[in-house]
Amino acid sequence: MTMKNLQYLIFIALTIFMLSGCEQLSAPKDTLTGLWNFRGNGGDEHQMEEGAYLNLREDKSYTFYQPYYFDYGHWSFKDNKIQLVSERSHIIYKKEWTLDVVDREHNVLKISYPFADEWLKLAGLSGADLPERISYPVHKNIFLDRNDVQFSANKDPFSIEHSQWRIRPDHKETCRELQQRLLGMTHHLCLLFDRYNKADVTNVSWQHSPNPFILGSNGIALQDREHINAAWINTFYNEENAAEAYDLLSSLFKEDIDVPLHFKKYPEMWVRLLQQMDSIGRQKSLCNDSGAHIKEKE
Repeated sequence: MTMKNLQYLIFIALTIFMLSGCEQLSAPKDTLTGLWNFRGNGGDEHQMEEGAYLNLREDKSYTFYQPYYFDYGHWSFKDNKIQLVSERSHIIYKKEWTLDVVDREHNVLKISYPFADEWLKLAGLSGADLPERISYPVHKNIFLDRNDVQFSANKDPFSIEHSQWRIRPDHKETCRELQQRLLGMTHHLCLLFDRYNKADVTNVSWQHSPNPFILGSNGIALQDREHINAAWINTFYNEENAAEAYDLLSSLFKEDIDVPLHFKKYPEMWVRLLQQMDSIGRQKSLCNDSGAHIKEKE
């Protein structure tokens, strides 16, 4: 091979590399994958709908939450329509959801939401389905804002793998089942705050992750029972199960947990505390042989 031919091959290889590199860098501008926050669903286009989100993953799975309805399944995009096909075993609202993309920028999607027209025709939920009711008026024209922090595929707290604890059970759960549900929540929060700790952002958001904690500058505490968000209570079969789960968490707070004294960001401290709680909960049972919560002797 002559030097001229060798130089030509190197030039071609570099050109292909640069083009493929540019494509990889520019692709995120137009991608729909990622965590999106609802805005304007309450009528005010500047108002964020607390807790409501849509997480579209590269593997075409999704999770979707409109307080208090949690949904998951697979998604596709065609003809400017985001199509969500639910895989819930118990469908309360819809098997398929459609979101029409009216306008699209890098970090904002303007959506026309056909479900709003159907919403008014639906009968109110009752009985066992009542805790999963959508708790606010649904409007037809909304915005989806890309969340400031995004997550890698294998450490995505909003993936279905790490959202099992949010799937409301169809039966009253035992103490051991409740313990596993709580560990799903603590691991979810570990993934969430670990990413925020490593991200170059100043604001930390956990609005999409219902929990009974007070996350403070000096540690983590449990909220008083009467102040716990309904979104967390509604992840359980009933209020009795939620109260039992609260007691299990209380017992974890009585364990020997080291409070970090040195940290650069609050999420770093929260992660280290939650990791200890999660580890303890995976190493020991908080339930007795009969399956009841182990309570401290008076």
